Amino acid sequence: RNHSSLHPGPRNLAKLAIEVVLMRFVGQETFSQPQGEIWDKVSDLQFMAQLIPDLDRIEQVDSDQLLCRVKPKFAFLAGSLQLRFTVLERDPPNHLKMSIVGKKIGAGLTLEVTISLAMDPLTCLTWEGEVQQRTGLLKPIGNSLIQGAAENIITTLWASFRQALSDENQPS
Repeated sequence: RNHSSLHPGPRNLAKLAIEVVLMRFVGQETFSQPQGEIWDKVSDLQFMAQLIPDLDRIEQVDSDQLLCRVKPKFAFLAGSLQLRFTVLERDPPNHLKMSIVGKKIGAGLTLEVTISLAMDPLTCLTWEGEVQQRTGLLKPIGNSLIQGAAENIITTLWASFRQALSDENQPS
């Protein structure tokens, strides 16, 4: 009598564990500008939309939602991807939480991003992103590949954010 279907073997358990592991990204940025000024920018979807790497076009934007298209330059994600940013929590000037849902034909991605601000004595911005779901063509792609791509996008985004801040602070 074979009971193996009732008791998952080590191979089945390993596969299960991989599915459950969430990908998390965390980081910190420090700014000389006051917390309120950084909050006004980071919570302004219109401002942030301009900084999204590989932005193709903005389709819709208001205070709590942004819909845009990006054309990422990653071999594993050819073509255009629609991104929907939705603000879930807003506690000015300290805390912002949003969901980001990416969709394209045959693939999807859901992330949750949290941004926290504090003065210490400079403005310290702590961000955390968590991939909550990957579907379709994105599911089999290795975590290290996605991690590398995400780190690339995040680094570019914060560099653009700093550049936009310094551009605004230049006397015209």
